[in-house]
Amino acid sequence: MGRWRPELQSELERRVLELFRTWGLPEPEGQYTVRERGRSLGDVDFAWPEARVIVEAEGFQFHSGRKAWERDIARYNRFQIHGWTLLRVTQGDLEDGGEEFASAVSRALQQGGRAPAR
Repeated sequence: MGRWRPELQSELERRVLELFRTWGLPEPEGQYTVRERGRSLGDVDFAWPEARVIVEAEGFQFHSGRKAWERDIARYNRFQIHGWTLLRVTQGDLEDGGEEFASAVSRALQQGGRAPAR
């Protein structure tokens, strides 16, 4: 896995990684830099590069200002324009075990050409 260092990640990111493991999803790259033609499109919380799937953990405290919000929207658009599937996860998605979100990630991975290990 990428540069995953639990002490540098948010509680939400740690819980999301635990969700992936609980539901038997493939291990993602953590703190991954998305690159296209040698150019960085931005860093993401989790990625499965072979499937071109990204998961961003959206904690409200980190996206509360307008400039940060607009910067993130532009970054998300860049990923999608270049063919990446972007899923955003919040604390609410983890309620009741996170089955719905885990299922969405699993489907995205399957559609990206890499079936999840279950």
